[in-house]
Amino acid sequence: MIKGIGTDIVQVSRFNRKDIGSWKNRIFTENEWNYSFSHADPYPHLAGIWAAKESFIKASGKKETELKSIEILHEESGKPFIEIKSEGAIHLSISHEKEYATAIVIIEN
Repeated sequence: MIKGIGTDIVQVSRFNRKDIGSWKNRIFTENEWNYSFSHADPYPHLAGIWAAKESFIKASGKKETELKSIEILHEESGKPFIEIKSEGAIHLSISHEKEYATAIVIIEN
């Protein structure tokens, strides 16, 4: 049974900023930061991770959740998953294309 669905879309250019380093301590975990900057263009990956975190908050209905407490990791295959204590299975998909990144989260009981 589906408990919640959340989706988010962000413009990648929001993450290609001079002050992006200040976001590292407030929003992204060390693993997320390292994953994103292991790519030639890290900004679509940062945007996708942001969208995934926002999608999880929408799906869970827990607006008070701190973004940094939600960690987006990747399997060896590249498939993303959410590392957070939750009551049920969490399904995540992230996509980015040129100017936009999007994510969807489905939480099951």
